[in-house]
Amino acid sequence: MEGRSYWCKQRIVKWTQDDLTCGKMDIGSKNEYPASALSNFASHPFVFDGIPVTSFEGLLQSFKFSNLETQKHVCALTGWNAKVFGRNEKWWVTRQLFWQGEVFNRDSDEYQRLLDLAYREMFDQSESFRKARLKNLSTSCYKLA
Repeated sequence: MEGRSYWCKQRIVKWTQDDLTCGKMDIGSKNEYPASALSNFASHPFVFDGIPVTSFEGLLQSFKFSNLETQKHVCALTGWNAKVFGRNEKWWVTRQLFWQGEVFNRDSDEYQRLLDLAYREMFDQSESFRKARLKNLSTSCYKLA
């Protein structure tokens, strides 16, 4: 069986479908728990830099907008609603994203640190995310979306 690309500890690997049944998790909003709860679409409320965030997808989509009020609005959205709201923003043309008045290059270490901090805040503040993450602690590989 031909392998598909997956992210695993900061490298691309090839897995077969059999691999997905032996401890590696295919994270997605339509999959079973805890994979569904670890999706960016899942609702895990937390506060990031003083702004309430409902889902990680909302936060990610908010980075496409330079306007702070728009960012706040998008952060309050979950899953598909957040994705739809941000889908027409062509951030990839400039590779620039925004957070509270700061500009981030999508490929920069600074942007990665912002993401790392946001995930840490979600883990620390959201019991539902923490429970799902701890449930899959033995699994360290995730499907690329």
